[in-house]
Amino acid sequence: MAEIIPNGKLYLLKNLKIDNTYENTIIFSTPQAQYNYFISKCPNTATHGYTQVNYQRVNKGVLAIHGVAEEVMKCNYMMFQNSLIFQESNSSTTTTFNWVYAFINDVKYLSTNCCEVYYEIDVLQTFMFRYSLGQCFVEREHTETDEIGEHIIDEGLPVGDYEYSELTEYIAGTGDRTAFVTNSALDIVVAATYIDANTDGLGGSYCGFFSGLVYHGFQNSSAGRTACANFLTSIGSKVADGTVAVFLAPHWAMQYLIDNIGAENAPYLNHKITATQVYQNFGGYTPKNNKMYTYPYNYLYMYNGCGNVAEYRFEKFAQPTPSDKNFTFTEYFDFSCSPSLALVPQAYENIAFNTVEHFTCGPFPQLSWVSDTYKAWIAQNGVSLGASAIASALGLGGSIVNGVMNYEAGVAMANASRTAAGTAAGMASATAGAVGVGVAAVVNILGTVVNLITQIDYAQKLPDQAHGNVNASQLMCIMGEMRYHAYRRYARKDYAMSIDNFFTMFGYKVNKIKVPNTEVRNGFTYVKTANCLLVPRSVTQSGVTTQVYEIPKYYENKIMDIYNNGVRIWRNGDNIGDYSVNNDPISQGA
Repeated sequence: MAEIIPNGKLYLLKNLKIDNTYENTIIFSTPQAQYNYFISKCPNTATHGYTQVNYQRVNKGVLAIHGVAEEVMKCNYMMFQNSLIFQESNSSTTTTFNWVYAFINDVKYLSTNCCEVYYEIDVLQTFMFRYSLGQCFVEREHTETDEIGEHIIDEGLPVGDYEYSELTEYIAGTGDRTAFVTNSALDIVVAATYIDANTDGLGGSYCGFFSGLVYHGFQNSSAGRTACANFLTSIGSKVADGTVAVFLAPHWAMQYLIDNIGAENAPYLNHKITATQVYQNFGGYTPKNNKMYTYPYNYLYMYNGCGNVAEYRFEKFAQPTPSDKNFTFTEYFDFSCSPSLALVPQAYENIAFNTVEHFTCGPFPQLSWVSDTYKAWIAQNGVSLGASAIASALGLGGSIVNGVMNYEAGVAMANASRTAAGTAAGMASATAGAVGVGVAAVVNILGTVVNLITQIDYAQKLPDQAHGNVNASQLMCIMGEMRYHAYRRYARKDYAMSIDNFFTMFGYKVNKIKVPNTEVRNGFTYVKTANCLLVPRSVTQSGVTTQVYEIPKYYENKIMDIYNNGVRIWRNGDNIGDYSVNNDPISQGA
């Protein structure tokens, strides 16, 4: 390409907000719009315009002009015209552009009316219409749209401390309430093998599973606790062996089971949290960028009252439309003698019923109960004691029978003997039998009675026995906090402002291979690439569309470096540096 020689027109410009760092530049739709903007920055075309500029070599970047150095120093930009490069036609209009745009880096005094201007070509403006951007790896950019949850690539930015706000749920016909508050009402549940003192239970089907137990529920209130104690007292001896467990459980779940014995489905509740609560401001600060409403800057934080937490991302819940956002969880009761709750998100991570991400609460505390040991001992050992007594009596009776038989045999022997010796022997045998009867009777009766008295006395002295969990920590239940708690966890105001301002200036992390965005926002579009690629631009000349690529190699490399370093492209050059301007996506309207 021929060397650019400034031998035509030259205009000095003031108050341009772009410089050779290329952090900011301006985009134009046509060369004519570009020319109109820059020429408007010339203070006076008569005093700051030159129509006869001496020949200078551009590669030296210095130009001698007729002008007062002090006045020229007030200018920071210039534009000059060289030989015709090419024409671009839009519809029936043909525009000729051959302007070179440059930064003024320095001005040196030569004489009263002469000075040297040191300049550097603005490669983005000069070659704006001579190339296009190809498929590049785009690291960051402002996106065409900015819906909540649309851009979720981790930015790696520190969030610092969080703040919390407890969420409420929407319930049709009742208004909003604190989420999951129904779980704070608890019942005392007695799981047993009996219905009452005289009736054994046969069990039944609970939530699709058979259980041989019967469940008796009492409200966890002063009256309810008294009723439970009276009930256990009325059961009597059955309490010891017939009571399997006493525990606390959510009132809503136990009522479902107790009132619907034979139910085939687990008790459950649906909870819906609405979008109006989760997309609120950050401690009084309202962000401009909707990525601030996604994880990790804003998300759902669940606590189960047992020391465990779970994090859910609002943006992972499927929604019909961006404006119709709600987040639904189904809460299930795990029916057992050591019950728990399970919380299952719906339409989460493209799974209608996401049990993978379920969150448990529990198990609920096991309570203790007391049985009367003496009554229970009598009930359990009464039959065996009776049998023991009968056996002792039978043993005694046997001794008596044997003794009587021995006495009668001795008397018969004496009567049959006609000698003194025989008579004496027979009487001795009879006497021994009689004595044996008395001694055996006394010994057996005394032993039986003493044994019974000893056992009964021991049983009476035993303390009443405690069953169940006597050391259960019930503090959270006492406080009414052993339930699910739903919070919106979000960045503090100062951190939120800092992160949001970063997004405003530098867009979002994209990490995609694509044609970079250069004009998708109302105010400005930031883009940063890796391995930038420049390709020919389609240009229409005299009604014929051709591919144009007219960039000297030196400038080509510099342009690619600018995009690889990142550049902010403004639609209005006068707004450069004003980040308060409306920068919504153009697709959403100006």
